[in-house]
Amino acid sequence: MATLLRGKLAAVNLIPLNPVPESGLQRSTPDRIERFEDMLKVRRITVTVRKEMGADIDAACGQLRKRTEKGGVR
Repeated sequence: MATLLRGKLAAVNLIPLNPVPESGLQRSTPDRIERFEDMLKVRRITVTVRKEMGADIDAACGQLRKRTEKGGVR
């Protein structure tokens, strides 16, 4: 990623995966997210780790869509 972005006016937003059981995917650990952030910063890539919002009410990105597909939200 750093190689692709080198010399470009770009910023990276790291958004931890929101838990959606049906996806089969798992969120990266905070340590792994921090290591990736550090790797980008060392290479002078602007990076922001976004704060999770809405997961406690199943309304985070990906969660609300899945609930809607099941007919739970109109």
